[in-house]
This record gives sequence, C-alpha cells and structure tokens, in this order.
Amino acid sequence: MSLTAEDLAHKAGTSPEQLERFVELGIVEKPFDERDIHRVRFAEAIDRAGISLDDLARLVADGEYSFSFIEGVFPGSGWPLVDTTFGELAGSLGLPWETVEQMYANWGLTSPDPQQRLRADDELIRGRRDAFRSYEALTPPRVLTSEGEAIAGSYRRDDAPPGALIGLPVSSGTIEGRARVVLDVAEAELEPGDILVTAYTDPSWSPLFVAIQGLVTEVGGLMTHGAVIAREYGLAAVVGVEHATRLIRDGQRIRVHGTDGYVELVA
Repeated sequence: MSLTAEDLAHKAGTSPEQLERFVELGIVEKPFDERDIHRVRFAEAIDRAGISLDDLARLVADGEYSFSFIEGVFPGSGWPLVDTTFGELAGSLGLPWETVEQMYANWGLTSPDPQQRLRADDELIRGRRDAFRSYEALTPPRVLTSEGEAIAGSYRRDDAPPGALIGLPVSSGTIEGRARVVLDVAEAELEPGDILVTAYTDPSWSPLFVAIQGLVTEVGGLMTHGAVIAREYGLAAVVGVEHATRLIRDGQRIRVHGTDGYVELVA
C-alpha cells in the first residue's frame, strides 16, 4: 500500500524535514510504501546512535549494506533481533560494543550480555578460519574465462629437455640457483640469489623481488604482477608452470630459462 509523506513520517515517528533528508540521501525513494516505515526507523536509530547518515547512504548506494538484509534482521514492527546476525551487521560497520548497546537502547530493546556477543564472535571466527583453510587447499586453474569456465590443457613443446617443467616465458634470461618454495609471503626467508617458486604473486610480494634472481609461478601471464615486476628488475621468469610448488622441492637447485619458458631440475 502506498503512503503519503505525511503518513510515512507519522508511522515511522520522524519529522517531515527528516524524512525529506532521508529522501535526499537515497535511503528511501518516492513513491513510499509500508516497507519504508522500517527503513526510516532504522535510519533514525542509526542517526541517534551517532553514525553518519552520509556513510549509511554511501553503503546503501554501493550495495554493501542492503535494506533487504536489514529487513531480514528487523522483521515486523517489533524489530526482534537475532544476536549473531546483528553482531555481523554491527561488525560490518566496525561499531564498538558501546555503540551497539546504544542502538539497542534506541530501539527499546534489551542489550544482550557482551560475553554472549563475544562467544558468537568466536564461533564466527572459527567458521571463517575453517573456510579459509579449505579455500587454501584449492588449486587455482591456469586459465579461467570471464564466464567462470576453467580450461584445462597441456603445453605442446618439442624443444625443451626431458623432465623440464614447461611454462610461459615472460622475462628473458637464464639463471641457476636455489629454489625457495614460498606459499605465504609472511613466511618467506630469502637470500640474495635465490629463485622464488610460488603459486602467484601480487603487490604485497614486491619487496621480495629485491633479493631474488629468478621467478617461477604456477599461474600467470605476460601482464600479471610477477611477470611485470620480473621484467622491471631484469629477473628470469617463467609462469604458468603447473604444480610448480609441488614438483620443485624447497632448497633444490633449478635452472630457469626465462627466454624459452621452461625450468630444469638440476639437483
């Protein structure tokens, strides 16, 4: 059922001027309906809790803070809260516990025990850690289309020596040295002259390129991070070497043929 501005302001317990402000911020849109009552009430509570309505409007516009989710958390006129869900909602805005308590008070609800809130957080953290470990165990495809299709295949090369690991040449040069297999940038222990072997690199890996003399990655192409930085530093690099972090042992001597696109296991 559609509502006039006067009806909406009256039912949501706000002033016509405040309602017009919510419209300007994009929190509600004309024509109004019954669902806007909850939206205005929520915006009023956010305002009273000292959170910038401009920030709220930005989050809504960016799709990071959808009212469909809010309405799922605050169903009906009573707005009963589900503690764990509201905990995630408050956490998404980085709200301190004191602000959460204030928001409960603004809604006329009893604030839950902070220890119960902490226990909910512990469960959430454990669940996300478990999910992270499961994602870590996944092997990224070498080629992934824009439609999400993983394409498998093999290199057709007759010029590489037997036993060589085939990849894509992305930075010219031939270098021999000690392979350091690194799966976590925080655990990297490299010495000058080492060859970095990893699944992939991103900008957080850039400081490691100062010490190494070669690079081997499992995924990548001519314009991926590792390839670009390797060329800037003049390092021999081969990318797209399938299962490189498993086939090359940490500390093993290898020879990287960055011009021809393969890696030899020397010893």
